[in-house]
Amino acid sequence: MRFGVLGPLEVLGDDGTAVDLGGRQPRLVLAMLLAADGRLVTADAIVDELWGEVPPSTAAGTLQSYMSRLRRKLAPAVQLLWEDPGYKLDVGAAEVDARRFEQLADTGRAHLEAGRAQEAREVLGAAADLWRGPALLEFLDRDFATGVAMRQLGHRPRRRGRGRRGRGRGQGRSPDARHPAGEVERADRADRRGRRRPRGWRFR
Repeated sequence: MRFGVLGPLEVLGDDGTAVDLGGRQPRLVLAMLLAADGRLVTADAIVDELWGEVPPSTAAGTLQSYMSRLRRKLAPAVQLLWEDPGYKLDVGAAEVDARRFEQLADTGRAHLEAGRAQEAREVLGAAADLWRGPALLEFLDRDFATGVAMRQLGHRPRRRGRGRRGRGRGQGRSPDARHPAGEVERADRADRRGRRRPRGWRFR
């Protein structure tokens, strides 16, 4: 099972088919658990996100219903666990695109800084293929999702260079700020330069 956190939330089964999570409320619950990255999320925190400061009298029962539905949808590949006073999702890093993206971005930059341009291009290209937009895009009005999105911006491969502020799309950011392909292009240019250098030349 694969969890798509970059961009709109999606869950894919082992055969690649999308898993129907239901409406916005169950999706928000799963988004909170994925954002916690394996840590416990208290039931009170989930209730606050779902209904605010004045939850309905049925809140506890409705939350349990959401959790039961999610367990059925995710089993047996992923376990949704209760540990007083809350819930956590037992999911590996390889199953969440945002965590794979972070690993690939860090590895690609390390290759690039070490002068291994071809390896950097391949790894950063794999990271770019995962990028569908900011993490948990549909929940960016929530604090828990904003934190995850900002962390992904810190890992996002990007071109080194001067962007023009206040012009065009993505004002105040470089032209490639919305997508990681910029640094892939940088690796590609470095690789092409390396192929043209005489033997003995060292990438700096």
